[in-house]
Amino acid sequence: MPTRPWGGIGATLLFTTAVPWLAAAFPGFAAGPAYADLTCQDGRRAPIARAVATEGMIVPRLVTAPPRPLPGQELRLSVVVDMSGCSYVLGSYGARLRWDPKALELLEVTGGTTGGFTSPVVNRTGAAEGEIRFAHANPQGASGDIEILRVRLRALRALPKPDKAFQIEFTSMGGIGPKFEDLKTLLQADGRGHGE
Repeated sequence: MPTRPWGGIGATLLFTTAVPWLAAAFPGFAAGPAYADLTCQDGRRAPIARAVATEGMIVPRLVTAPPRPLPGQELRLSVVVDMSGCSYVLGSYGARLRWDPKALELLEVTGGTTGGFTSPVVNRTGAAEGEIRFAHANPQGASGDIEILRVRLRALRALPKPDKAFQIEFTSMGGIGPKFEDLKTLLQADGRGHGE
C-alpha cells in the first residue's frame, strides 16, 4: 500500500468505507468513491479517521452502439476497464451486468479483444431477468484500456439513451504480483455507460 507523510508521520492508506466530508479539510485528497483509513507507521491510528484517496483510480466503462436503437434493432455493448490511471496490472475480475429485460433481449456474449481476457466464464442463467455474471483470470495481466466483454442485444422498445440502460458491478478485481492486490477498492464507480 502507498505511504504518504501526514503531520511528519508516515501514514499507510488502507482502503475502507466512505466519509466524503473529510475531503474538503485535507489537501491531497478529494471526494470520490475509494476511501482510506490512515494508520501511522508505528500502528497508532492517525487523528484523521478517514480520508479519500485520489490516485490510482480504475474506471469501468460501458460503450454502446448505435446511439439510439429502435425496436427490433441490435445494440452492441463493450465492457472496458480503464487501468491507465493506475500503476497496477489487472489479473482477474468477477462482474455482474444488469439491464431492463423489458427493454432489451440478450442475443450473444463473447470475450473482449484484449489478449488474455478473450474467453471469460459467463453465467447466463439470469439473462431472462436481465442479468449475466462473468469472470476471468489472466496470470500475465493487462494494463491500459482492457476490453473484457462484448454483448449483443435486441431492443424491444425505443432506447433514446442506451448508455443508461446498463449497470456493471465488479464483485472482485485483483492485480498480479506477489500479493495479488485487491483492486476493487480502486474502482472509480460501478459503471454506467457511455454511448459511441
